[in-house]
Amino acid sequence: MGSVQGLTTRSAGKIDMHAVRALIAGYLQLDVRHVTDNAHLSHDLGADGLDRLELLIRLEDLTGNTWVGEKGVGRAHPQASNAIGR
Repeated sequence: MGSVQGLTTRSAGKIDMHAVRALIAGYLQLDVRHVTDNAHLSHDLGADGLDRLELLIRLEDLTGNTWVGEKGVGRAHPQASNAIGR
């Protein structure tokens, strides 16, 4: 999973990465210290495909960004695929 620090919300503010990490850690029932910029959702954190989809939905709710475009997940925002571990 790459860095998602460049993503912005609809209000043009930066995403609170602590909130993103807390959301991922809470959903996957992990210690937030394991959720780093370099952690891969599947390989490092144990998320399966359904987990990644649920996290995508929760990240959309958190940020206001829509990350599923006409061509699929991660196409609507240039860094979205990194956020979901693709």
